[in-house]
Amino acid sequence: MEDDGLLRGGGVLSFALRLTARNLVIANLAGALIQVALNMLGWLPYPLRQSLAVALFITTVVTFLVSMAILLVVGRAIRALAQSRDSFERLSATDPLSELQNRRAFMNSFHAPRPGGLLVLLDIDRFKQVNDSYGHPAGDEVIRGIAAALAEHFAGPGIALARLGGEEFAVLLPQGEAGRLPLLQRVEQARRAVAALRFATVPVSVTISAGVAEAPATGHALEAFAAADRALYAAKRGGRDRVVAAWEQPAADPGRAAA
Repeated sequence: MEDDGLLRGGGVLSFALRLTARNLVIANLAGALIQVALNMLGWLPYPLRQSLAVALFITTVVTFLVSMAILLVVGRAIRALAQSRDSFERLSATDPLSELQNRRAFMNSFHAPRPGGLLVLLDIDRFKQVNDSYGHPAGDEVIRGIAAALAEHFAGPGIALARLGGEEFAVLLPQGEAGRLPLLQRVEQARRAVAALRFATVPVSVTISAGVAEAPATGHALEAFAAADRALYAAKRGGRDRVVAAWEQPAADPGRAAA
């Protein structure tokens, strides 16, 4: 099941040939030992050398044909099962509408060992009005379009991007040596890219607000989410369509504004 060669082109044939070669070695060694034992008991009808040659030929042909036939069938079955398993794992970790990670997969990324970075929570501004005014299919189009724009701007090693549910997205950005300022600029660029999007079924501009907080390598996830959430709703209260960093805000937040 863990043989990665089965998932590549020609993997089944390579798998069958490799195991058949092992089977041939084992079968011929076992056959030779049996021939020697029979010769010692005087039960061989032919001289030992002649008997070994005949047994070697027959064992090689029979073992190769039978082993290859069985292993080709088994290899195809294992590859199909492995591909089905991988497909299921991808689907179980993917939000079907946005095709981004879902909440569960994102939280797994957040709790996995990683360097420090930034947690970004993004929320589509006045999304309920979009659904109420233009219908849920239009709202779905907006979510797909924004998801594609975010995926383009937040592509790279170590980055996790997810739709948490509804109109809310999350990004986990590794900080690296450059510090948090370049990451904030990257979030701002994504905000501008979303504001520039146009949708066939929604004749108005759609914007996002973002809250950014530190996501240290160690620490409780709830603390980072709470800080990013406070920053997000500070952005909402500040007029929406903006990026707010948690470290620029007071520690306590008096309450949330309507999205």
